[in-house]
Amino acid sequence: MNDEGGWTISCNAWHEDLLVRGTRVVIPEIADDEVRRELLRANKLAGVRRLDALKLALSCVAITTETMLLAAELWAVARQEGRPAADEKALDGDVILAAQTRLLAVPRNEN
Repeated sequence: MNDEGGWTISCNAWHEDLLVRGTRVVIPEIADDEVRRELLRANKLAGVRRLDALKLALSCVAITTETMLLAAELWAVARQEGRPAADEKALDGDVILAAQTRLLAVPRNEN
């Protein structure tokens, strides 16, 4: 399936399957930004409304200071190892996503 409608149906089915299995599905704030700004640029307001509805249905993971500190470490290590994920001067969204994923996987101390 490579038509837009087919992908939408497949994606919705995959999302529903994840929820049925009890998988936690979150929206990273940086992903929301990248999708939202393109929808706004293209004046696709129905898409913005669907994105807003999705954010209400799922949890949104904010970009925190902790996330950015870990992202900086991951970015530096990747550069030191010769494995950059983006241009040298670019804000590397993939590294921010990786940091958020790592932080979500770490159990929090609850006192």
